[in-house]
Amino acid sequence: MAGRDAAGYRKDILIEQEEFLRNVPNLQRMESTASSGSAEIELEFPFGVDLTETLIRVNNALSQVPSYPNNVDQPRIVANSFPPTPLCTLTLAPGGQPTPARYARHA
Repeated sequence: MAGRDAAGYRKDILIEQEEFLRNVPNLQRMESTASSGSAEIELEFPFGVDLTETLIRVNNALSQVPSYPNNVDQPRIVANSFPPTPLCTLTLAPGGQPTPARYARHA
């Protein structure tokens, strides 16, 4: 959304989405970032989790968000898996071009 700063995205969008996403089973880590014009939530799940079921649960959690501010796109879910790294990353970002997944490794 043009003119929306990082604090605006955090306050108006991310906090509410996080509340619903927190309850998705097997969630290991959630990291949110916001900048002027965009926001992203990265979710990590253990490697081997049923990706289809997890995507459905994430989508269902996001569908519980009652509304989004005007001129804000509905979230887009991008799933990536990095075997043999023990995680799966889901990235939520505004519509448009796919967002490259970030690689994370737990020691």
